[in-house]
Amino acid sequence: MICDYHVGKLHNRSYQPSCLDYARYVDIDGAHAKAAWYYLLGNRPDMALRAARKALGEGQSYAAEYAWFALVIEGKAEETAKLMKHHLPTIRAIGKGFTRDLDLMKTLYPKVGFRNISHET
Repeated sequence: MICDYHVGKLHNRSYQPSCLDYARYVDIDGAHAKAAWYYLLGNRPDMALRAARKALGEGQSYAAEYAWFALVIEGKAEETAKLMKHHLPTIRAIGKGFTRDLDLMKTLYPKVGFRNISHET
């Protein structure tokens, strides 16, 4: 997919609109966790948070990672702490996948306080 390659691998932000197009498509289709990820790649953490919350409500616990990223990006410390309290085991279980995703978030959102965070947080 264009978004995965250009934004996810090459960190080329000029392709973010394609991420948003895909996010909207899968979100409408009910794949809210997947939509949350692509909203993050498309620089829409607000939409990512909404989609991740829907996914969590449907029992897709792995969407906690995307909700967490969105909350950190939006600077919502209190909500971030609550989410971590409930979903830290899930986020830790993601392990290397979380570390890879975190590295990408650090690149795409350089002004956000991701620098001192790891999956051991």
